[in-house]
Amino acid sequence: MTRSGTRSAGPLATATLLGASTMTIMAGATIAPSLPAMAAHFGEGTELGVRLLVTITALAIAVAAPLSGLLGDRAGRMRVLFASVAVYVLAGSAGLVLDDLLALQISRVVLGFAVAGVMTSVGALIGDLYEGPARDRMLGFQGAAMGFGGVIFLGLGGILAGIGWRGPFAIYLLPLVLIVLIPLALGGTRTAGAGGDSRAPAGPPLPLGTLALVCTAAFIGMIGFYAVPVQLPFLLAERGNGSPVFSGTMMAGLTLVSALTGLGYGWFAARMPLRMLAVSACASLAIGLGLIWLGSGPSYLGLAAVGFGMGLLIPTLSRWLLSVTPPRARGRVMGALTTAIFAGQFASPLILAPVISRSGLASGFLTASALALFVAVLLAATRPATSTSGRPAP
Repeated sequence: MTRSGTRSAGPLATATLLGASTMTIMAGATIAPSLPAMAAHFGEGTELGVRLLVTITALAIAVAAPLSGLLGDRAGRMRVLFASVAVYVLAGSAGLVLDDLLALQISRVVLGFAVAGVMTSVGALIGDLYEGPARDRMLGFQGAAMGFGGVIFLGLGGILAGIGWRGPFAIYLLPLVLIVLIPLALGGTRTAGAGGDSRAPAGPPLPLGTLALVCTAAFIGMIGFYAVPVQLPFLLAERGNGSPVFSGTMMAGLTLVSALTGLGYGWFAARMPLRMLAVSACASLAIGLGLIWLGSGPSYLGLAAVGFGMGLLIPTLSRWLLSVTPPRARGRVMGALTTAIFAGQFASPLILAPVISRSGLASGFLTASALALFVAVLLAATRPATSTSGRPAP
């Protein structure tokens, strides 16, 4: 650790937390390349049940995250992280042996519970172990790890799906190394034991207004962002570019921009007030979705703008909450943010479906752009809350 205000954990703890972060956002989509083969294996009429193997994970994460955060505050972040990684490996790799669709669906629900535990405990531990610019950089690195993890795991899933439909389930065995690293890297930290920070002074009250605002921004932001992976392949096909390779390349480019933005997040955080970073992220998301709506030419710039906006948004919202939340409640707050993120993912196609059915696919992107713009205006008009130090949040 360094002087107060710039606290940072050691390199092994940093590597462990970033490794755990790669397991989260793309956990459900890792098996997506094998879905057609799975539907063929389980037989006619199972297409919907097979698709649920991806979407049900996000719903389980959204439901379980608040409880996971509370458990981390009470029992200790490291313990929850360790247990969640162990369950992640078991539930995620269950497809290597299970041959019943219902049993697979149950395993995917359990996987969602595990991802919720990983996300909330990692987010809280970043707040516990890093401070000041070191925390800002770490949040950016976390976003980059999620982005690069998505690129790598989706690509690897596609390769393994070519071997057989069970192949992508082997990817969930990779976090076995974390079961060794977590107690080694985090076992001696102040927040690793039972109760986490629960023995610390009560401190300032939980800023519920800021929590509601930030979670609203995350929920609506993810509705807009998830319009891209869910709706873009259909829009490209409608515009004459329906090749799966082309769609995959476009999505990979978006994810790469988001990951690179995360790598540079510390630079942005040092030069812009926190609230204006959040406004800029939502504005970039709105502009990008609007450019996709305009047509195939502007869509390339639009995807870059969407990736840039998401690369800024999630680290900024996490940083905002950590700056105003007392240590004793970090798990619960990160649980609420995790719920908002994955609820937005799950709700995106449901909310945009009526617009698309009435006015076409392009109108769905225009609607998503308008929602992101609304959040940007809402954030710009909101006064910053008081930080845990008693000063206004930046």
